[in-house]
Amino acid sequence: MKFLYIGDSYLRSIPFLETMKKRLFAFAQKEGVTHIYISGKNTSGKYVKSFAQQCEQLDITMMRSPAVIPWGGREATLTDEFLRLQDEDINVPENGCAIFGDSEQMRLQRIYFQLFLMHDYTMNPDSLEDELSELLHDIMHLHKKTNHYN
Repeated sequence: MKFLYIGDSYLRSIPFLETMKKRLFAFAQKEGVTHIYISGKNTSGKYVKSFAQQCEQLDITMMRSPAVIPWGGREATLTDEFLRLQDEDINVPENGCAIFGDSEQMRLQRIYFQLFLMHDYTMNPDSLEDELSELLHDIMHLHKKTNHYN
């Protein structure tokens, strides 16, 4: 099972978080996320209903704290403040990012949706390496022209 773990701050409706939600859902579709787990005490109200509807449209199960979730052959605990994998570190949600988990491979990765705010949320993050490589090539070429590197 692939999941995203977020805090209840994602449930509010402000421009920054709306952008983060768009990026979150685009990432979820791309990676085949089946569940979104949410920590926090503010997990009711109209914003939660809107978020739940978006999850439902994408066939993603939304679960709010407290809950017990599968983690390989073990269980993880979702509380109002953190996600704790049995015998492992405590993971705390942060604004603008999420924790991407794969319970079959037992792997966690923090995903920073707040990076590169000037780019559209549909930007292909895999192209970042190519863009940086081209930029480095251009810089090196410029320095060769000015005889800084020979």
